[in-house]
Amino acid sequence: MSSGYSAAVAQMVSQKFVKKMVPKEWKAFLGAMKEQSDPWSIDNVADVTNYEGQAQRDLPKSIYEAYLALQKAFEVKTGLHLDLAYHNSADDGSRYDDVTGAFWCVDGVFQRTCAGHKYKKDIKEVRYVTYG
Repeated sequence: MSSGYSAAVAQMVSQKFVKKMVPKEWKAFLGAMKEQSDPWSIDNVADVTNYEGQAQRDLPKSIYEAYLALQKAFEVKTGLHLDLAYHNSADDGSRYDDVTGAFWCVDGVFQRTCAGHKYKKDIKEVRYVTYG
């Protein structure tokens, strides 16, 4: 039997920052979670949104729509794409992980330098981790 590690990286923003950027949509998102007969937590929602395609299928419609509205408003306000992610460091990671539970992350943070853009066809990003 073999085992190993894989690397993951995210550009995280605080929940406070998300709320500050889009307060109206934040309030609607929280309201949608609370209005369920069995209320959802942000950790519950994050665990579902963590898998591509699962959110639309498994989230109650009002939560899913509030989540999409939150993402859209955040992107309009900041220019960054917002996602809700989940990581269980005790079960799926390491005690050295920087995050456990639900967290907000953004895409669109980095851009190439002029030199990097000039040679982008010749540059390939690779990721690896060493074991041991």
